[in-house]
Amino acid sequence: MSKAGARDAILASALKLFGERGFDGVRTAEILDAAGQKNQTALQYHFGSREGLYKAILNQHLKQIDVRRLAIINPRGLADPRPSFVTCLRGMIDPLIDEVGEGDGGVAYLRFLRQFTSRPGFNIVEVSRALKFPGMSLLITCVDAHLAPMPAPRRSFTISLMLQVSIAMLATWKLEHPEQFDRASFVAAAVGTCKAIHRSLVHVPVPVAAARIKRNAV
Repeated sequence: MSKAGARDAILASALKLFGERGFDGVRTAEILDAAGQKNQTALQYHFGSREGLYKAILNQHLKQIDVRRLAIINPRGLADPRPSFVTCLRGMIDPLIDEVGEGDGGVAYLRFLRQFTSRPGFNIVEVSRALKFPGMSLLITCVDAHLAPMPAPRRSFTISLMLQVSIAMLATWKLEHPEQFDRASFVAAAVGTCKAIHRSLVHVPVPVAAARIKRNAV
């Protein structure tokens, strides 16, 4: 097997196994065995580390997602685009539907996405800074502008939550009830859910201590 073939085989086996059992539930030896690699240093040779392999899987799929995302949120290539909140949500949701598509590869990637976004401490803003995809960065910037006047940590949490919920809905719908999946219905449901998350979190509650001080002053 060529070096490129070995690399692709490791990517494919890792995508499938990580999607089924999560990052921490899969041993390196299992990934290499499923990829037909007898050399136990093959993963380190091609990816440097398990985290490097994880990032390579993300990069492999996010390239096409990012192209589609930019076409939705900035179709005219403006220097300072200001898409509506719904357009931003479509830019988040539609490219994911396209990428998971049909067939074993799409199913594996959808399972991987569900595992990836459910990892403890998941924060799409931090992920975006690390991966540096222009479409993802622009999407987060535009959504962030719509979430004002939330404090920055709450905006980051809200964007991450909307993505996590959308992927969980997509995985449940496509993987567990594929016969019920309809793109238009899913998009409407996902956009509606994200808008509900936005409405529920946009107003920061008054801290309990501050509320007591205000009542005592009346």
